[in-house]
Amino acid sequence: MADNKNMEEQNTLNNPNDKFFKKLFGLVIVVQDYMTNLFPKHLAAKLDLNSLELDNTTYITADLEEYHSDIVWRCRLLGKKQYVNICFIFEHKSYVPDYPHIQIGDYKQGAYNKQLASGQPLTVVVPILIYHGKRKWNKKPFARYFGEIDEAFQQFIDPYEFYLTNLADYSDSMIAAFSNIFLMKGFLALKHYTEKMYIKNRFAELLLSGLENNKSKEAIDFIRALYVYLSHISGGITGKEITSQIEQINDHLKKKAMYNFIDDLLEQGEKIGIEKGIEKGIVEGIEKGKKIAIFEAHLRGGNVELLSNLFALTPTAILHIIEEVKLQVQSKSKK
Repeated sequence: MADNKNMEEQNTLNNPNDKFFKKLFGLVIVVQDYMTNLFPKHLAAKLDLNSLELDNTTYITADLEEYHSDIVWRCRLLGKKQYVNICFIFEHKSYVPDYPHIQIGDYKQGAYNKQLASGQPLTVVVPILIYHGKRKWNKKPFARYFGEIDEAFQQFIDPYEFYLTNLADYSDSMIAAFSNIFLMKGFLALKHYTEKMYIKNRFAELLLSGLENNKSKEAIDFIRALYVYLSHISGGITGKEITSQIEQINDHLKKKAMYNFIDDLLEQGEKIGIEKGIEKGIVEGIEKGKKIAIFEAHLRGGNVELLSNLFALTPTAILHIIEEVKLQVQSKSKK
């Protein structure tokens, strides 16, 4: 019973990380950027990254669910009809496993078994392990685990090879320099997922900066997923706190674009519905915080025209918000 309880607690802990990992590496532009810039150059050069196709197959078996989750992409070799399966595998554990090659070997064996069972031709599996624990991971060849072994028997050591990306090996400045903003934001969030105050103090920047002018469906969907993930790992944040962070930005155009983006999220949220009310609460909180910010700015001497430009609202809407919050403040003071 205790083992089952521990397993349930572990799954509950992992779930937000898994969901965000799959959203991040479910974006073709993220995968293309990763393969171009972080994967070994001599291997990436042999791939036709424009041929990438998301495969809904998972090669995770029941035995591996506690350790990993995965997302699989098919990619054609450049100038050939051959395909390989590029498998991004997310390491759940916060510690470095003793024998990672064996777990990867189990994964690859499960993948080939599934291919055979479905009648597919065998396709090479390229495992890419994403680890976001705090420890350095000095990956070594599988043969090293065996110590000195006679050369004649080395042929029997299965390499179980995989490629490792350990986020602890990347400084924040290195990640911030990534050319793909989705990958950059995703890696920063995953790297700092245990640091509540780091996430909370940078919530608005992590969420919106660099994407405030991107109104594509892809950007909206990503922001929506990042919203929920940051809220979970930060332990919760109010709309007023997010608005306060936006107010500290000196760039007027950037600040205005962020508020416009939030308005778009609100509008789209009403149209499509919000998953389990989590995001709805955050978005409504931002809306409330935004109204309070307008009211407080007005009290500090901000005129209606200035507030209208700053918050990208009509003067009539600004006056309505000031009156609405004023009535709420008066109502609370009477209680």
